[in-house]
Amino acid sequence: MDETTLFSALLESAWITARLAVLFGLGVWVAGTLFARGLPRRLTAPAAFSRPGAGIRFLAQLAALLGGGALCALTRDEAHRLPAWGQAIVCALAALLGPLGGMLGAWTAKALGHALVFAAEVRDGRLVTTGPFGIVRHPFYLSLGLWATSLGLALGSLSGTAVLLVTYLAASAWRARLEDRVLAEAFPVEFPAYAARVPAFLPRI
Repeated sequence: MDETTLFSALLESAWITARLAVLFGLGVWVAGTLFARGLPRRLTAPAAFSRPGAGIRFLAQLAALLGGGALCALTRDEAHRLPAWGQAIVCALAALLGPLGGMLGAWTAKALGHALVFAAEVRDGRLVTTGPFGIVRHPFYLSLGLWATSLGLALGSLSGTAVLLVTYLAASAWRARLEDRVLAEAFPVEFPAYAARVPAFLPRI
């Protein structure tokens, strides 16, 4: 096998590894979520989803994911036009973000337990501020964003991934503002202090 053929085979292996990592992340995310929802329920907190305007925010978030995913599929293999080192970076990012998003989603599901049915970080009538919620206020949305980004990159889509990321973040921020208002009403003392300490989506370094 000559050097060019070997190099091409290694690059193709990197793309396959990236896509397998995305599938692994999805498996971890789904398994963690299903396990958490299977726990006994004792719902005492108000659900943000019942508030006026919650439905349209959910639909906007879903549209960003589905529309962005479709665009990624339509623009797949764009990254194959990059030089080899550029493709390697894209593959590495996809392979990193996929499992990271999946593990963050599973960790968040474990922290919420049966309260995962709510669109707010409340469990058994208490505000959850530990685990992933001690890092960001909306880790579940962050986990979805990380995994969706990894999927777009693993498909080799650059423009589609960029559109997906921007629209999803905008829709998630819109939805999160409503949830923050619900939590501020439910926890007038605890939540303002929590929100001042913990950022919404991007962890403080």
